[in-house]
Amino acid sequence: AAVIFQDDFNTGNISKKLNGASFWFNNSSGYKQPSATRLSDISVQSESSGGYSVRALYAGTTNIAEDARPELAYELGGQYREVWVSFRLYIPQNYFHRVPPTTGNNKFFMLSNFAKNQYIDLEVWPRGSDGSDRVSFNSMYNNTPQGHKFPTTDWTLGAPSDRGKWHDYVLHYRLASSASANDGVMQAWKNNVMVMNFQNLPHYTPSTNYFERGYIFGASNSGFNVDTELRLDDITFSTPPPLAGPRWMP
Repeated sequence: AAVIFQDDFNTGNISKKLNGASFWFNNSSGYKQPSATRLSDISVQSESSGGYSVRALYAGTTNIAEDARPELAYELGGQYREVWVSFRLYIPQNYFHRVPPTTGNNKFFMLSNFAKNQYIDLEVWPRGSDGSDRVSFNSMYNNTPQGHKFPTTDWTLGAPSDRGKWHDYVLHYRLASSASANDGVMQAWKNNVMVMNFQNLPHYTPSTNYFERGYIFGASNSGFNVDTELRLDDITFSTPPPLAGPRWMP
């Protein structure tokens, strides 16, 4: 497979560039909210087992109206109709997604283009009194929002059994090849188990039918009472066929 970008963050920073692709902090004033993105909310830290990972700190608050927004944006350095992504994600022991009085979600993973007329993203919605959640698929193409879709079986990031552990993820995004093809795909695997499988998607946008950028993590939309950090490691973006390895062979 052609590797677009990969990083294990063992340089101790977020500064790697490969094939024109790169990561950076999104700290623009237009994204600020009451408990908004600060440079300190995204950092690279050493792991006790060796190496480094990226930490996204969601600042906790008792004010249900305040949000944290740690956002790790990226550019792919090219235009791609199909993208595979693999990474490791650590869910902390204190993960507890509260249920706000209005619909809330955590941004988790976004792919889009610079024209902003299409995107595919994953969002984390609160589910119940145990602080667990469910992941939704949200999208827009040809300037038309498609709304949220949930898989038949809930895919959770932070159920009680997930906490205090690293998890392996693979995501597969493909836009439709034409306005009538309906061959778009959104698939996800967690620890080698398929957790999302949307196929026959009509996602096609004339003249800008490709992905160029996106972000990982993002707004918490009143997610957490206390400081909650998610950690990301060993991320790879590639074009198909997928790379060899346990996280690429679900």
